[in-house]
Amino acid sequence: MKLGIIQGRLSQPVHGHQTTPENWQKEFDILKKLGLNHIEWNIDNNKLFKNPILISDIDLKIIEKISSICLDNLVTDRVYDEDFLNLNLTNIVELLYTKNILSITIPLVESATIKNSSDVSKIRAALDNIFEKYPELIVNIESDARISLVSEVLGSNKNIRFTYDTGNITASNFNHERYIDAIFDKINNIHLKDRVYNHGPSVQYGMGDTDFDAIFSQLSELKYNNLFTLQMIRGETGKEMEYITDLSKIFRRLHEKYF
Repeated sequence: MKLGIIQGRLSQPVHGHQTTPENWQKEFDILKKLGLNHIEWNIDNNKLFKNPILISDIDLKIIEKISSICLDNLVTDRVYDEDFLNLNLTNIVELLYTKNILSITIPLVESATIKNSSDVSKIRAALDNIFEKYPELIVNIESDARISLVSEVLGSNKNIRFTYDTGNITASNFNHERYIDAIFDKINNIHLKDRVYNHGPSVQYGMGDTDFDAIFSQLSELKYNNLFTLQMIRGETGKEMEYITDLSKIFRRLHEKYF
C-alpha cells in the first residue's frame, strides 16, 4: 500500500492546520520510520510565495518523496478569474518547474467547486496555457462537483489526473461506487478522510458517513495501484506521530482485507 500524508500532519499546527511547518524536514526524516511512502506538499495563503518549496534549495532525496504540490491557495471563488490564475497558478508552476517538480494538485472544492460549464471552460483554458509551456506537467484535479462536470475537465488533456477525496465526495452526497467507476482510469491518489453527509464537517475515523469498506472493495475490484494519502481530521495536538501511526494501521488493515 502506497500510503502517505498531507504535509503538516506530523507537526503541531502552530501556523495553520495544513500550512507548511517551520521544521518541514522533520516529517521527511521520519517517513520511513512510520512506514509511509510520500508527502503531499501544501502551499496555502499563510506563506504562499514565501513557501520553502518555492524559495529554498530542496534536496533531491526529499523531492523524490513529494507526491505532488497541493495548491490550497486556489480554494477561492476567484479561481475562475484569469488574472488570479496567472498570479497564483501559472507563476507557481514556473517556480516549481525550475526545481524539476512536475506534479501539482488543484483542489476545486468548497468555494472553488465547479458549478457549471462556464467554470469548466475557464479551468480548461488555464490548463491549456500551462500545458503548452510545460507539456510534461501532471495536474491532479481534486473536486467535489458532479461527475459530468469533472469528466469534462479530466478529458481535456492526457496529463490531467484525479485526486479522489473520500470525505468530500461523501459530504456532497454522491454515490462512491458510481463516482469511482466513472473516472477510475484518471484516479492516481485517494485522500483518506471521513465526513458527514450534506456538507458536514470532517470527523474522526468511523464517526462520519464515509463507507470505507465499500470504497476499498471497489478499488480492489478495479485493481487500483496508486497512492493513498491520509488527510483525516487532526487528533490531539502534541500526539501527531501516535495518531498517524494508529490511522496507518487502520487503513493498512482495510487494504489487506480487500487487496
